Amino acid sequence: MQDSFNSKLLGPKNNPEINRRITYAMRSVGQGLEGMKTFCGVMDLNPPVSKNSYEQICRRVNAASMNVAIESLKKATDEEIAAVDSTDITVSGDGTWKT
Repeated sequence: MQDSFNSKLLGPKNNPEINRRITYAMRSVGQGLEGMKTFCGVMDLNPPVSKNSYEQICRRVNAASMNVAIESLKKATDEEIAAVDSTDITVSGDGTWKT
């Protein structure tokens, strides 16, 4: 019997996209693998990804997030340089942001 998926397959190992989506979603609401296990249990879903898969997905999500942040900062820098017609821009920060 052939497996059927209701999620797009990604990467060379053909992993279901839903694994990345649920990992990202749970991280976005402050939950990790244990929270994902609880959610899947309450929703009567199959158990989520293994710890190794979860950690690999988190690394990929982190790398993608870093790339987006870097590109966003570059774009903002370019826009500010164009707006003031100078590269002499002052940036300040007080380092008191709460986490």
